[in-house]
Amino acid sequence: MADLMRMLRLPDVCEVTGLSPTTVWRREKDGLFPRRRRLGANLVAWRSDEILAWIEELPEADEES
Repeated sequence: MADLMRMLRLPDVCEVTGLSPTTVWRREKDGLFPRRRRLGANLVAWRSDEILAWIEELPEADEES
């Protein structure tokens, strides 16, 4: 069965990415992070597949660092 796409709330996004809430908002505003989706009047979330794709696109750290 194919992986089920989930909607991730901000605490989940921060846990998965290791980013702080402020960094998530800043990078999203700058176009460097996936856009959140509005699920209700006071509810936003991110698509898990977009977050995982963003992680996969991150450059690898230099081995010398």
